[in-house]
Amino acid sequence: MEVLELIKACFKDAILKGDYMYFFDNRIQAVCKMNTYNFNMKIISKYEDEEKFYGRKIFDFYNKYFIIY
Repeated sequence: MEVLELIKACFKDAILKGDYMYFFDNRIQAVCKMNTYNFNMKIISKYEDEEKFYGRKIFDFYNKYFIIY
């Protein structure tokens, strides 16, 4: 997982699980994980397509993340 140094996240919805927040960052087009205590953010899965989309809602279903746009 890639660790990001600066937090400039752009997201509409998030999932809280324990000490972490999971969300789809619309700026970098990736599912991210952020520690809610120290704000360290990591990329979990990056969307690698030419066409960008704006994620509005994220769901966790059996540890798989689904994005509605």
